[in-house]
Amino acid sequence: MCGACGTGRARGPWEDVVAGRGPRELAARTRALQDLLTGLRWRVAPWGVSGYTVTRPTGATFLAPDLDAVTDAALAAGWEPPATATSPAVELVLRSAARHQGTTPARSRN
Repeated sequence: MCGACGTGRARGPWEDVVAGRGPRELAARTRALQDLLTGLRWRVAPWGVSGYTVTRPTGATFLAPDLDAVTDAALAAGWEPPATATSPAVELVLRSAARHQGTTPARSRN
């Protein structure tokens, strides 16, 4: 259990390596999520080392410990991910969504 916030889950160091370390990578993934989820009218902000806060149009906010939690919630809310990625950060988001859908997105050209 995370002692700082009580979310019940603390990330292992290997998870941050897989997800990309540092504020620059987290900011890029946050921008990609924000752009991709505009249809849901969700606001996404970085939280902690590699998590996100997601605010829904009603004002309800949830904490997502990782990218997979955000894409899983978005898919459950009816989000349809695009077929192709336009950047490496968008590709990470689409690959996360594909794991939950059982499909493989096209790779970006960058």
